[in-house]
Amino acid sequence: MVDILHAQAQNHIQASYTWTIDSTAPSSSAVSINSGASSTTSTSVTLTLLATDSVGVTGYYASEISTTPSATASGWTSGTSTTSYSATVSFTLSGGSIGDNTKTVYVWFKDSVGNISASASDTITLTISDSTAPSSPSVSINNGDASTTSTSVTLSLSATDNAGVTAYYASETSTTPSSTASGWTSGTSTTSYSASVSWTLSSGSGTKTVYVWFRDSAGNVSASSSDSITLVSAPSAPTGVTADAGNGQVSVSWTSVSDATSYNIYSSTTSGVTKLTGTKLTNGTSPYSHTGLTNGTTYYYVVTAVNSYGESSESSQVSATLSTTTTIDTTAPSSPLVSINNGDTSTTSTSVTLSLSATDSVGVTGYYASETSTTPLATASSGWTSGTSTTSYSASVSFTLSTGDGTKTVYVWFRDSAGNVSSSVSSSITLDTTSSSGDSSGGGGGGCFIATAAYGSYLDPHVIVLRNFRDRHLLTNPSGRVFVRFYYRYSPPIADFIRRHDTLRVATRWLLTPVVYTVLLFSFF
Repeated sequence: MVDILHAQAQNHIQASYTWTIDSTAPSSSAVSINSGASSTTSTSVTLTLLATDSVGVTGYYASEISTTPSATASGWTSGTSTTSYSATVSFTLSGGSIGDNTKTVYVWFKDSVGNISASASDTITLTISDSTAPSSPSVSINNGDASTTSTSVTLSLSATDNAGVTAYYASETSTTPSSTASGWTSGTSTTSYSASVSWTLSSGSGTKTVYVWFRDSAGNVSASSSDSITLVSAPSAPTGVTADAGNGQVSVSWTSVSDATSYNIYSSTTSGVTKLTGTKLTNGTSPYSHTGLTNGTTYYYVVTAVNSYGESSESSQVSATLSTTTTIDTTAPSSPLVSINNGDTSTTSTSVTLSLSATDSVGVTGYYASETSTTPLATASSGWTSGTSTTSYSASVSFTLSTGDGTKTVYVWFRDSAGNVSSSVSSSITLDTTSSSGDSSGGGGGGCFIATAAYGSYLDPHVIVLRNFRDRHLLTNPSGRVFVRFYYRYSPPIADFIRRHDTLRVATRWLLTPVVYTVLLFSFF
């Protein structure tokens, strides 16, 4: 206490003043993180603060550093002065590594004079989980080769992860697997993963794409990475193999294989013939005539397909027994028939369909179609189209007529396994391309598209009546010419549609016939 005497000269009065200096810091300080929780997965926490002071607590300072701050340091949070301070405030913990991290928060309180309390502290465990998937996934098949002849390949894999790549998943399906799916291949955890592993491609020639994903210890799955390679392989075994016995020979036929470049025939007089046990007859074409054989003997055959990548497995075995009686087949196929476009009398296209049939006691093995009437040799190098031998042959095949309008005659011959050629059979059709390409200018001479489609020929009498009406009446006046131009512009696709449907052709003829007779009646006046 300080006493100050002040003498008043005139009144001789003595006064006394007393000041109290606060040197006591706030006490009973306390802090609790998240109400005393032992752990958290978030850096955002809540601090519960308590302190008392006889004059009044005016602020607090929270830090993860244990060094006591000065009263004037930045970082103090001020509040209304109170002798009994309590508050719940937010605080952000510092980060850490993946896993458990011990975090301690220190708190100090100060009063209005700047007295600072002793520190109070609390500790909590911050658990940081891994939510980042492995990155930079990569896969290469056979070091980037474009093709392979084997389904066994090598995948070169790599990926990175801040915690560690622990497994990979490879598939030819692009659907991302779950982290718990079967199919994951585990390995030692590493932040920079690389490996070369074996993989078996699915069978069958073509482009193969392998997709790969990587997983870390937390179960995070990376984006996919993929690479493609073309699997090329030997062709599949021929099917439809038949063997027909003749005199001292056997005719072997089969269905062609799409990716084969040649065929091998293996024969034996013992059942169970294979590529290893049979006699190899190379570069055969179907039908193949195996000659110089012994009558009365049974011959067994298998056929394989070959390309630049190898030879197929054997076909199903077939056999043929040569008769002990020498019988020479000298009878040519009989009852040959051909029809163009199911008997249509005319067509506007050079592309037509031939309906073929013939019979043979041994088997028809091929046909020859031509617009030339000269009978071909059975051994002609080109022109013959082979098929599976059958005693009653029938087929619908495509044929292209020669260009130029007019009557087209197609001649057809049939051949059997002994090389006998049938007599020719023929069918004719009128090619009239002008009926499918009118005169868009509206002049005469163009086709009557719909009528021609309905009646089947540009020269049909009904079509001629309508064409004459167009030339003599419609084209002689402006409105008629407008109609003709409109008709030529829009009717061709309608006519093409009618031409392809027999029911529509009948219905159109039924509608047009009254029109034709009306035009005829009009022509008399």
